Amino acid sequence: MPIAQAGNPMLAQKVVLFLEYDGVLGPAQVRFGRGSVSTERMTTPWMLPLGPLLQALLAPHMDNVEIVVSNQNARFAPLDGLRAQLPDAVARRVIDGMYLPELSTSVWSDYDSDLATRHACIRLWLERKRPHVADGWLALERGAQADAWPRPDRDHVVWGSLDQPETQDDLRRKLLRLCSGRPLVL
Repeated sequence: MPIAQAGNPMLAQKVVLFLEYDGVLGPAQVRFGRGSVSTERMTTPWMLPLGPLLQALLAPHMDNVEIVVSNQNARFAPLDGLRAQLPDAVARRVIDGMYLPELSTSVWSDYDSDLATRHACIRLWLERKRPHVADGWLALERGAQADAWPRPDRDHVVWGSLDQPETQDDLRRKLLRLCSGRPLVL
């Protein structure tokens, strides 16, 4: 399906977007304690300001984006419940949760292992559900486990909350490259 970006028609490519809600769609609140800094989701209605922003950022590529919910809620919450937290146009693009049922329904879940980093879980999902996708994916992450990502895959991550202009710019730039069939790294 042809799309136009910057005035040039091009063949659009599908992109899998791993979407973390906490700290990305909800601004993180920084609290200072005894010699430590912690972030936690604000208790205000976070989806109202940032859900529409996500929709606006995805709009030029919406038909080419498949969303996989990658936050912890995706392990236990029904997919329809996760979709209900998003604007309708974004919710329609949600195809799955990142956590595979065969690994989360056993008495001892592989997702409870220290080896189950977000990167490892995303890679496992891609191997099982989209083995043909090599470079056509992005992860929208709050950045808590940046060091757990191998160097080659870090380029596939958009770090930070969508309320930050740098995060918005990075998402726009990477989506444009991937949807136009160009690699993230030369």
